[in-house]
Amino acid sequence: GTITIGSPEVTNVIATGTALEQEVIGLAAAVERSVSHPLADAIVNAAEQREVALPETDNLRQIPGSGAVAEIGGLEVAVGRSTMGVLGEAAREAADRLASEGSSVVCVFRAGAAIGVIGLSDRPRQEAAAAVADLRGLGVSSIAMITGDNSAAASAIANEVGIKDVRADLMPQDKLRIVESIRERHGSVVMVGDGV
Repeated sequence: GTITIGSPEVTNVIATGTALEQEVIGLAAAVERSVSHPLADAIVNAAEQREVALPETDNLRQIPGSGAVAEIGGLEVAVGRSTMGVLGEAAREAADRLASEGSSVVCVFRAGAAIGVIGLSDRPRQEAAAAVADLRGLGVSSIAMITGDNSAAASAIANEVGIKDVRADLMPQDKLRIVESIRERHGSVVMVGDGV
């Protein structure tokens, strides 16, 4: 597991193009329903709760650390990081606002242009702060949180559990490089979580 409980929930669906919110969550869920990731599960659950019908997808492919892409109605739909398409001013503003509020941000693109932004949030595990304190009590001086999530969301979680060294916005290979760097500097390393 990770520091968080691993059950994020959709908190915001913001349509930034010509699509409606229901279409944004429906297209995102259609792409994400075959992806194994907590954010994908949360998006699919949100679409189900809103009783949104999911269109059929073709040619699904996952891009590790970035998101997933599929064809829907002959158009490519990408769901994930802001780098998966052209964000545009409205989508960038929405993504920045959600990130500044501590949300994880998933962008939805159709034919390369952003049509919406989805905000998600997760909570730290109940025992996470105590575990970090126990590690410090055992003499572990270097504790770092490495994550693919945005800086604001990562910092909010890290503050709650007492971690000061936060590395965010990372791809899987970046996480591996950081773990190797920490090992070179400190010797033995314990890595708890996923993604490396």
